[in-house]
Amino acid sequence: MHLPRHQQMLKQATPETIKVVEEKIRQENPEAFHVETGEHETLSKRTFMDEPCHPLPMAGFCYGYQPPAKKKADGGSEAEPEAAAEIGELAVTEG
Repeated sequence: MHLPRHQQMLKQATPETIKVVEEKIRQENPEAFHVETGEHETLSKRTFMDEPCHPLPMAGFCYGYQPPAKKKADGGSEAEPEAAAEIGELAVTEG
């Protein structure tokens, strides 16, 4: 978890300064960042609220991607058959 001061530093960072800001935060609070690979990898313990857009190690996610509803000729909308079957399911999905 980032400290409020670190959150402010990240908000104010520019593309040119982000690497320096990240390094400073890593020095002050090494637990603030997840480790994506290796022996000390931490993402596999995390449950995401929304399904990540690319493959990540994770414990699961709460909400999967729902494709946009198609517009019907009469102005209404209809969900894809697969998406309609999943609507309302909020259980954590294993990753």
